Amino acid sequence: ANSLSCARTKSISIVLNVLSPYFTQQLLGNFKKSTFFPVLYDASNKGNTKIFPICVQFLSSTGVKIGIVDLIDAVDEPTIEIFANARQLFMDNGLDIYGLTALGVDNTNVNIGNNHSVYSLFKDELPNVFKGNCYSHILPNSVKYAHNELLIDVEKVLISVCYHYSRSAKRVDELKQYYGFYEQDFKVILKHTKLRWLSLYLSIERLVEASNDLKQNTLSTVQCVEFGIPSCHYGSNDSTHIGKNLVPFLSIYIPHL
Repeated sequence: ANSLSCARTKSISIVLNVLSPYFTQQLLGNFKKSTFFPVLYDASNKGNTKIFPICVQFLSSTGVKIGIVDLIDAVDEPTIEIFANARQLFMDNGLDIYGLTALGVDNTNVNIGNNHSVYSLFKDELPNVFKGNCYSHILPNSVKYAHNELLIDVEKVLISVCYHYSRSAKRVDELKQYYGFYEQDFKVILKHTKLRWLSLYLSIERLVEASNDLKQNTLSTVQCVEFGIPSCHYGSNDSTHIGKNLVPFLSIYIPHL
């Protein structure tokens, strides 16, 4: 076996024509022993192709299992097409649609809207099907709206601090010297983008960890760089210079996030 090797073409062929069918059949074999199951799916763009991975979750003799039954290609994502593809998938694999208990999907009108959504179409056929909203989106979105009550635009500060250091190798080198002075391992300031809520908590956590070194570094090196920290309320266009105002923000505000 050590003398055998495969390039990309052969490797892809083995995965698609050997491994994938085998593991799918193993999954379906265990899955068909279960009476009830939820279905989970979401749209994913790969280049110019839109793919819908259809997953099932079921209880086996060894515990709860989850796996991908199929990947469906779709040019668009109209409600009726998603519903028809999912239903056809059940029929092609010999699955009992009446065992469907819930849909785990993203919080969009196409998926879970009250009128003509994928959920409503399934509910017309299965009155007891449960709507499994994406709580990973609900909670961060709730926190995002709650930020309107804060005195400081946290996301704007995170982005500004990261941008200040990422665009200058000299500033990063000076920051590393402070880490060395305090005998600590250097921690890179994480880049947060407002389009993806997944990075918000990690960015805040890293900024808190680096707050002491950032305080000392900004006091001695930064004089007039604006970080866009509003002086009155969230969303204000007012901003203050970092030299004096970032320090109380880091030392007082951050520990209470």
